[in-house]
Amino acid sequence: MAEKEKTVTKKASSKTSEKAEKKPIARKNTYDKKAEETKIAETKPEVAPVLEENQVKAEPVEQKPVEKIDEAELAQAAEADKKTEAPAPAPSEMEKNVYEPIPAPSYEGDLCEQELETKRKAFADGMKKSRTQSTITAGVLIVGLIGGFVANAYLPESLKWLVYVIFGVLILFIIVEMVISSRSRKKLYANVDVFVKDAILAVDSYVFTDPDFVQPVVSRNGHIDIPMIGQESHYFETINAVNSRNIVKVEYLNKTLVVAEVAARIPYQTPLDGKDHSKDDPKKRPGESYGIFGKFVSYPLSLKSKASVIILLGGTNACLPTFLDGYGEVKNAALRADYRIWATDENAATEMLTPAIVEILNGFSSDQNMENMFLSINKYGLKIALNYNETVMEVPMEKPVIGTPYVHYKADIKRVKELIKALETVAE
Repeated sequence: MAEKEKTVTKKASSKTSEKAEKKPIARKNTYDKKAEETKIAETKPEVAPVLEENQVKAEPVEQKPVEKIDEAELAQAAEADKKTEAPAPAPSEMEKNVYEPIPAPSYEGDLCEQELETKRKAFADGMKKSRTQSTITAGVLIVGLIGGFVANAYLPESLKWLVYVIFGVLILFIIVEMVISSRSRKKLYANVDVFVKDAILAVDSYVFTDPDFVQPVVSRNGHIDIPMIGQESHYFETINAVNSRNIVKVEYLNKTLVVAEVAARIPYQTPLDGKDHSKDDPKKRPGESYGIFGKFVSYPLSLKSKASVIILLGGTNACLPTFLDGYGEVKNAALRADYRIWATDENAATEMLTPAIVEILNGFSSDQNMENMFLSINKYGLKIALNYNETVMEVPMEKPVIGTPYVHYKADIKRVKELIKALETVAE
């Protein structure tokens, strides 16, 4: 019986197995793709990627968060950069000057002295009229004061009130006079300024009206650059002070020629004429000399030899150069005996002094208008100091023009022009 049951069970089991093979089995989907990939990656051998020629293996780039730009911070940073930048160089005195054209004179010929004397007389008449008015006013005040005191002393008590009226009128008169005098002084100062400017322009229009001078302009209240007097001239080692005005610029031979009125004070030295002018000469101050008192010329011209040369025409108030490092004195028999020469190269100085240049230099002389002169030529260009006395340098106001100082000045500028042209033959 038991064997029979086993047989039945076995058959049943067999039938069940057959059915199971014929009928598909439904099962739950437990496939994990990530786990499978991880498993494959762990079992798969690492193979280095093959790089093509000139291909660079890319390195992983760390991604950083993008910071938001603050415009206020950018503005502050830009402002800070401006503060740290080097400041722009300050403009020189010559660059600050305001120039105006120099008109041609209203007359022909050498009539500058007559023209200036006409202007001076008109100005002097105005000054005289103003002084006359001041004298009359002062007289009225004195008479009024005397009258008041006399009235106070002799009038009866019943008429003493007239004294107060007199003094009241005088006080009112004084107040009115103070107002009028203040306005008159301002007008007088303005007239003086106008006259001086007109006189300067009259001389400049006469001297610089020349067909060889192109576009002449002037800055009547302008100033010259101090290095032009010191370092560039290489004549005086120490300069105490420099005053300048009337800066004229013209184009000559396609370069700018500058002529300025200059007064340069230096430590005192006894002039070459052997006279001590420290007390009796109006251009001297105790302990100082006027190394330059006249017209100062500057022109961009240097020698081919690169040498530096200084030439001095001795005379009244002439001062020796004191900035002579590297210079030696040179003799030249062609120049007059009142000339002295210093140079960094003796041969170059000799070559520079051609017959034409010597002839022009010998045309300058110390006389009733010009006291002395010097020129210096070096890598900074040509500098010439034409030193005059007051007949040329002072604007005549109280006293008339003496002689023909402006004719002399124009002749000297013509020599300067000829000297520049002659120096061009030995210039670089």
